[in-house]
Amino acid sequence: MDALAELLQPVRLGHWLIIAGGLFIVLGALGLIGRTRRVSSEVEEEVTSDAK
Repeated sequence: MDALAELLQPVRLGHWLIIAGGLFIVLGALGLIGRTRRVSSEVEEEVTSDAK
């Protein structure tokens, strides 16, 4: 049983690293999407104000 627990420990650590990496990727993607949306809306505002 102890040998099995020793084998599982690195797997658990790797599992958490994968989860953390996935979260970072998702958060980074959401941040990029939010940033591009903000920039595009600012550009639209500039274009509409120039048209007036």
